[in-house]
Amino acid sequence: MEEFLSIRLRILSETDAIYKALKNLYCDIPDFHPMSLSPSPVDHSLRATRGFAQMLSSAGENSDRSHEELKKRIDPMAVAEYKKKLATANADTLTRELSGCAVEWPCLVVVCGSAAPMFVIEDNGTVDLGYLGSYSTVSGKTFLALGRLLCGAKNFDELIEMAARGDSNRVDETSDDLKFSDGSDDDWYNSTPDAMVVSAMGKLTEDPQSVNYSKADLAAGLLNVVCSSIAKLAMTMARQKKVKCIVFNGSLVNYEVVRSSLQKSLLFDSMIQPLLGKESTNFVFLPHPGFVCCLGTWLCNLELDGKK
Repeated sequence: MEEFLSIRLRILSETDAIYKALKNLYCDIPDFHPMSLSPSPVDHSLRATRGFAQMLSSAGENSDRSHEELKKRIDPMAVAEYKKKLATANADTLTRELSGCAVEWPCLVVVCGSAAPMFVIEDNGTVDLGYLGSYSTVSGKTFLALGRLLCGAKNFDELIEMAARGDSNRVDETSDDLKFSDGSDDDWYNSTPDAMVVSAMGKLTEDPQSVNYSKADLAAGLLNVVCSSIAKLAMTMARQKKVKCIVFNGSLVNYEVVRSSLQKSLLFDSMIQPLLGKESTNFVFLPHPGFVCCLGTWLCNLELDGKK
């Protein structure tokens, strides 16, 4: 092909191509920005984090011995200070701030496709593939398979449209469903954040006649299971590797409803970290993720001819 086209070519691995693209997106191509976050998940996570802060604060003041282990892990002064910050935080302002986050090196790259492989790109360009064995097997194909079986969707786009219309709270069991109606202090769930998912799809274990849900609600619940699995594994890996930024790439993040579902889990997990004496983890969604590999390959091939 080099002889036929009279040019020099370089064949890259997907990892090398993604790294090259990411390294240049925020340096040489200033108009290529991350996707903006949706205000709704930010507002939901902000309210949940406020509830979690109140729960930790109550635990610190409680003399009950059952809270002893929790007390050892929290700094009452840090919790009080962060509670003040949360009290004045605004969802719209937070959305703008979080949407403006750039990639920090080293970063964890998550490719959300049929599966969800993850790897770390160091700030010197080296790639740590040691965690590829821990990739999430629950991703796009899992969502489509279950959607076809349980929701009757004919294709992926139809299933995504159903999930966008549905309400996952009709099938997920949340902390609100488990709280005592009298608000008793003896109720552990009374101190947990409102609308916090406790058991994904948990309401479907009840008598079918008592649960009012549609196929669209079921699709939304299935999507939450997939996105929560990916998000929580990514957060765990980021903390283990001590990286401050997660970059989401892949065909799944093209869909707003997928990004919104990922954000619900990512934001809450990230925002509660200061309450536990740890740093928050930033994350970005790359626009046009399917072209990231192509862009990285193109940039590397330009370098072969010394072009800038």
